[in-house]
Amino acid sequence: MCITPRYISRTGKVNRYDMYRKYGFTLIELLVTISIAGILLAIAVPNFQTFMLNSRITTQANEFLTALNYARSEAVKRGVTVTVCPSSSGSACIASTDWAQGWIVFIDSDSNGLVAATSDVLRIWPALRAGSTLNAGITRTTFNSSGFARVGANNYGDTFRLCDSRGTALGREIELTNSGRTNISIGTTSCP
Repeated sequence: MCITPRYISRTGKVNRYDMYRKYGFTLIELLVTISIAGILLAIAVPNFQTFMLNSRITTQANEFLTALNYARSEAVKRGVTVTVCPSSSGSACIASTDWAQGWIVFIDSDSNGLVAATSDVLRIWPALRAGSTLNAGITRTTFNSSGFARVGANNYGDTFRLCDSRGTALGREIELTNSGRTNISIGTTSCP
């Protein structure tokens, strides 16, 4: 039995279409595929960058909200005063309204808003990524054993403003009420 190549028919004639078909893509097919891929990438990349920035600022707002809620719940659970303050070292508070350097939650045994030698640091949050700002008009917030927020000598909360390079329209405002409850809203009145 004789085996003949596919491009030769039973009659012995050469079918040129079948002969060239087995070599793969033509140059035109390859160029069309590359053009379509380029168009799709040109559309997708800017949208992906916006998605990443939105995801990052949402995550940062949720992390700060988690810190406030964690401090409040620990104050109620333990029956002690718990303070949240900005901290760049993770072991001491800094007297700054710039919270983007990081923050800590600690048991404030003497209720003065400062980390003492006997204070237990419960949790440390690192600094925000470059380009993000988090500011408020306060240098710390303290929760008492009932869960109420106390700032300095006053029993009230404050509004924290989280922004990135895109400005106020896509920034976040984290509102802390005097009852200790928190709320996040999109858009802010100012970005420092």
